[in-house]
Formats: sequence, structure tokens, C-alpha cells
Amino acid sequence: MQNNKKYCLICSEEVKTDPLEIYGKYSIYQCPNCGLQFANPLDYRSEIYDAAYMGVEASNSAMNHAVYWQRILIASDQIKYINWTRLIGYERLVIKWLKNNIPLGAYVFDLGCGEGRFLAALQKQGFSPLGMDVAEEPIKILLKAGFQVARG
Repeated sequence: MQNNKKYCLICSEEVKTDPLEIYGKYSIYQCPNCGLQFANPLDYRSEIYDAAYMGVEASNSAMNHAVYWQRILIASDQIKYINWTRLIGYERLVIKWLKNNIPLGAYVFDLGCGEGRFLAALQKQGFSPLGMDVAEEPIKILLKAGFQVARG
């Protein structure tokens, strides 16, 4: 018998809720304890993320092409204007911890930066954000917006 239990990658809390969204064979869950969102099954091949941002295969899922392009367009036009208070729970906790423990202007690395919401929040709070993601499209946009990011 297969174990279908899902556990948070950060705090190990069991996630018993339905997925927030489904993309093909991947389900996105959110931890009820810390707010982390994670995919199940875990798969970090860059072509999967590139396809998601480009809307490929989205017709087979709850996400559709328009949603992904809306995310890309929002990121490209408004990335510098993100309101950091709209971040999810653990992101707000990280910002608070950084402000209490790290000098302003310090470099902070965001691995898996995606569309750059957290990078923008870090910058708005006075830090020097560095980002890395496997998906090519958001990295192009973030570079164009002036962020120090790399694909990897």
C-alpha cells in the first residue's frame, strides 16, 4: 500500500488539505503550520518550470495559459512595487528575522526566486537580494528589472 501522506519540507507538519492547484501530475500544497507551498511529487527539472511559465500542458490542469502569462506580465510590469505585507506567513517571518539579525544592505540569497516577489520584498526592506531559479522566463524578466539573478 502506497503512503499518500504529505509533509512540509520546512517544519515536517503533515498536510491534510486538498491541493491549492494542480498542474498535470503535480499538486501544489500549502503547509498549515508555516505556509510553505511545495509540489508533490517533487521534481526540479528546469524544463518543467519553463513549461509552466510558458503555459505548456496547462489545459490538462486547474492552471491555464492565461494564469501563467498573467503572473509573468505582473512580474515584468510591477515587480518593484510588490507590497511585502502580502507575503505568506513564513516569508514575513524571514523578513522580520533578517531585519532583527542582519545589517541593512547585506546580501540575501533567494534560491528558487520564481517571479521575484520575495526579491522585491527584500529590496524594499533595504537588503541586497540575489536570486536563482531553474525557470528561464522569470529570470529574463528579473534581469530586465535590474535584479541580480541567475538561472541554475
